[in-house]
Amino acid sequence: MGFKVGDKVEVISEDCGTPKGTVLTVKRGPEGPVGDGNYYFEETRQIVLGKDLTLYKLTKNQRITALEKEVERIPVLEKEVESLKSVLAEILEIKKPTEIMKAIPSTVDEPPYAPIGFETVDKSPNQQRAEIIEKAKKFVEEHGEGFDYDMEEERIVIAGKVVKVSPTQQSLKNGVAQCHKKDVFNEHIGKAIALGRALGLDVTEFEQAVQPNEITLGMEVRNERDWLQAVGGPIYKGEIYKIAKNAGLNQCMVGSGVAQNSTIINDTNAIYGEVK
Repeated sequence: MGFKVGDKVEVISEDCGTPKGTVLTVKRGPEGPVGDGNYYFEETRQIVLGKDLTLYKLTKNQRITALEKEVERIPVLEKEVESLKSVLAEILEIKKPTEIMKAIPSTVDEPPYAPIGFETVDKSPNQQRAEIIEKAKKFVEEHGEGFDYDMEEERIVIAGKVVKVSPTQQSLKNGVAQCHKKDVFNEHIGKAIALGRALGLDVTEFEQAVQPNEITLGMEVRNERDWLQAVGGPIYKGEIYKIAKNAGLNQCMVGSGVAQNSTIINDTNAIYGEVK
């Protein structure tokens, strides 16, 4: 059964990572062919398969209560409409964008208003992460000539560029970047940090890179629970899986139970989509 954006749905499975009986609002989906597709929700970051959901239906008393609340809001909405009419009337008499901005009441905070001709968009953590990864790649391309990189688990060491500091002295530039145990490792960001430290450049932007919050293809995740009755055999807490289009040896899909109960640990090869 397919659900539309805005639908209220109820979780009917006890083994999907989200408690059975939870009522959620569909934000996006379905995505993918497995289990009637993956669905994303406004209230949680967990992904649930369509087969584990059913359309949530209010009881008669719940519908009456909801209707009464909507009726109570009518006077408030009427006042808001009158206020907007007044603002619109002023805007129609103004030509300059700066004057239009002044006409909008300063008490209106949501949504954020931007000058005419500009767009205000809140980027998700994953979108911000994708952008910083691209910046890190370009940083290494621009400054990394002559350096060698050595990676030990989640520690990157660079060395090899000889810099002349005086007519008779030379200095070997090197740098180290160690991923914090609570952060998601990314080889490109790590190289940029180590390189910047070797050259004495500001790499604060890379050191404070936002962490991804949604699982995508190509990521590596750490399973956080035991699945002793899994179809393909027991799956244990702490095992590492790569997110792939199809399940396989040490691989799982985006909407799988393992993925939903895992922690992202490496996004070096993550596919975030187009970066603008």
